[in-house]
Amino acid sequence: MNRLMKKNRLVKILISAAVVLTSLYLLQRLLMPKYVSDIVEGALIAEYYEEEKDQLAETLNSLAKQLFRPENMMISYTASKEGLTGIEALIEGMKKSLYHGTPKEENCVIHCEKKNEGFKTASKVQYVARTGNFIEGGVPYTGALQILKVILSYDYLWQNIRVKGGAYGCMSNFNRIGEGYFVSYRDPNLKRTVEVYEGVVDYLKNFTVSERDMTKYIIGTMSNIDHPMTPATKGDRSMNLYMNKVSAEMIQEERNQILDAGQEDIRALAKVAEAVLAADQLCVIGSEEKIEESREMFGTVTGF
Repeated sequence: MNRLMKKNRLVKILISAAVVLTSLYLLQRLLMPKYVSDIVEGALIAEYYEEEKDQLAETLNSLAKQLFRPENMMISYTASKEGLTGIEALIEGMKKSLYHGTPKEENCVIHCEKKNEGFKTASKVQYVARTGNFIEGGVPYTGALQILKVILSYDYLWQNIRVKGGAYGCMSNFNRIGEGYFVSYRDPNLKRTVEVYEGVVDYLKNFTVSERDMTKYIIGTMSNIDHPMTPATKGDRSMNLYMNKVSAEMIQEERNQILDAGQEDIRALAKVAEAVLAADQLCVIGSEEKIEESREMFGTVTGF
């Protein structure tokens, strides 16, 4: 009974986070670091926990001894200069509490794969995601992609998925390592939404707005980039930039590309959308009826 209750709680968590899960699950299946994250945090751990609970505990204990070691420790600490006093001594104390034995050397080979998965639930709405890597498709990252997110959120995706399609919301994203996605949430449609995503390419090829509207899109983009941050937020952002090897020069270049962008730059982004969609990667969490109606779109269908 306890096992069943735990499984039901996991399913509820997955469904409540479906808008994030559908987009990230695809990326995690195909990109090694995120796939490892999926194994540790996501749907795969729920499956494994049910079948191999005892083995999982033993494996996690072994991993802890290999990971939580002085040579692996990295600390992000945000404070005034006065707040840094004594921090080095505290760090030395932390290092002594970690594992110090000789780690076990093993090769770990993980194979990522495209599954185009559908997850059937009792819900009557869908969370529909398409994703792909545009850099792998031969298209470079540009700051204009930040403007594209704003344009799609306020115009094409909003009008076609939210207003006409009746979904609760939609979003898109394109980042520096080439990951791009389109996502709808609490969406009554499935196949129609996928067709809307496919239409992004033609929309961008024919993109034409007034100079006033173009300026509004740029201002809206900059307001998302330049906003007040608390010390804690600054620390988190600094660590994120450091881990992703993003320099001050790269940030300035992105800003310049946003401020200097014109309509022709947005039209050129049709190639980005084309590359994302060409990857043909789909993930849906939704009703059994809708997923069964479009079963030919999926490589794997799983019931929750």
